[in-house]
Amino acid sequence: MTIYDLLDRPIAFHAPLVDLTGSITAALMLSQAIYWSKRTKHDGGWFYKSREEWTEETRMSRDEQETARKKLRASGFWQERYDRVNHRKWYRVNQAALLAAIMALSEPKRDSRLALEGFPLSCNRTENTTKNTLTKEDIGGAEVDFFEEIPTESKPDRRSKSAKLKSLKVPDYPSEQEFDEFIESESLASVETYRENLYSDLCDRKWHHWRHALNKWIPIRDWRSYVAALDEKIQTAND
Repeated sequence: MTIYDLLDRPIAFHAPLVDLTGSITAALMLSQAIYWSKRTKHDGGWFYKSREEWTEETRMSRDEQETARKKLRASGFWQERYDRVNHRKWYRVNQAALLAAIMALSEPKRDSRLALEGFPLSCNRTENTTKNTLTKEDIGGAEVDFFEEIPTESKPDRRSKSAKLKSLKVPDYPSEQEFDEFIESESLASVETYRENLYSDLCDRKWHHWRHALNKWIPIRDWRSYVAALDEKIQTAND
């Protein structure tokens, strides 16, 4: 027997996910979830895995798993649900949200590399204030600024709150069952009192919340963190 016979089942680890999550353990868990999401036979990319199975595959302790899952739940591209009947924890990676996050992370690196190599950056970047001019020697006349800024006017949005809501698109949001399972699994007692009305109200508001200071609707990108924060707010108000 050789060392290769003993170590014949390596697990995937995508190093860029460390930059994305800010945690090696979260990146390891996410890497393994991506692996199983591609191989599951269940609809929507869902797969179930026990704490013991996570430990067997990654050697992560219970505390390491909980910390990693907490970070991933706040990311917007990690989803969980609990099957009370079969006592199973299900997981899914929101591939669209993960891809958008990776692209957003890699964009500054791409621009930095291109700048070092002498390539111009995107033409619509307004933060670049360097003047680009043709000299007299180039054109035989006065200097010409060919990136001269053109002033534009931005008109304030004077539509009503309800009119703005009608124009919003509904993002990907949880089913009522998934919503209920999250509240129960996290023991959010304060929110549970208003659970039925809360879910209906969030659907009516297209999973956005109103920011008075900005006079606009803001999308709820991580509904789990939003509901957990709401539970703490209700609990504080009742104390």
